[in-house]
Amino acid sequence: MRNPIRLIPVALAATAILGAGARVAQPSEPTPPTPRSMAARGEVTAASLNGTYRYELTLDEATEADMVDAEDAYPIVVTVTLADGDFEGGCFGAAGGTYKVDGDQVTFHSIEYDYDMTVTLSMDDEGNLNLTPDESMDGGDAFHCFSEEWTKIA
Repeated sequence: MRNPIRLIPVALAATAILGAGARVAQPSEPTPPTPRSMAARGEVTAASLNGTYRYELTLDEATEADMVDAEDAYPIVVTVTLADGDFEGGCFGAAGGTYKVDGDQVTFHSIEYDYDMTVTLSMDDEGNLNLTPDESMDGGDAFHCFSEEWTKIA
């Protein structure tokens, strides 16, 4: 038989260790929605996309997509700024344009080209954008504007 007096310190230590990990349930603040959950629920607004995004097109990617333009120097680094429904930068022309959000659909309108491009939006938890072109979009526009994730940088 074991000595019960020697087991008491072990039992007390085990109780202390287990008790230290136990927490009393506290009411928690609601978790703020993540960009991903907002996009999945169609709760994205033009303002919630505000920020500066960047993506890069490499020569290998352009070659694979059969979209190499002899006039382009690779890699092509593209920066787009979205602000409350207006944007500048990107492949949309020097005059910028506007964008509208409807559920998980974003329509970009280029002022310079007087042309609309609609994409399906998904976002990750850091706010980076994955924009999938609709099937009617020109292949060159789809590649140059939306083939890469738009990484949020500001």
